[in-house]
Amino acid sequence: MECNKLTNPTTQTEGDEAAEEPSDMSEPGPNTEPITSDDIPAGNYVGKIEFTDDWLIEAQSITSEVIITIAEDGKVTGSFSGQIVNRPYSYENCSIQWESMLLGEFSGRLTEPTGLIQSSETMDFDPNKNAGCSDTFETASGSFNRGVEIKISGNKLTGITNPRPDIPSEMFILTFNATKQ
Repeated sequence: MECNKLTNPTTQTEGDEAAEEPSDMSEPGPNTEPITSDDIPAGNYVGKIEFTDDWLIEAQSITSEVIITIAEDGKVTGSFSGQIVNRPYSYENCSIQWESMLLGEFSGRLTEPTGLIQSSETMDFDPNKNAGCSDTFETASGSFNRGVEIKISGNKLTGITNPRPDIPSEMFILTFNATKQ
């Protein structure tokens, strides 16, 4: 993994800008006026991140939580968190165990059961090492915004993030599965 690419904050991509929540609700335009419709799947959805095999291959423990709330007018809020602790590995007098932490907040508006919302995210990768390690392992982190494609069917919500704008690897595409509470 190229950790040095993770340390630079990035800007949104053009596709992600479309998912932003409008900042001034008083101006008329698409997705700015409150909407009430039977098509809006209002409710609280709770679930987990479904990590890809790239994340799972070295994982010793995994925890995650996803909470997405869709209001009657379609406004979306919520958050997610995920933590992966890899199996420790050793060489010479050194023992390393990587910990990955993913945090994000959702925003946007849905007017039907499918649509694009926004996620503002931070990913941190921390090496936990013993005192015998002479090698330097640095913490890497990155913050970015990206779109999340949402699809709701019945009481099930699936969200798939767009690629990370700074590192478009499929490893960093996250899938969220949640159930309406």
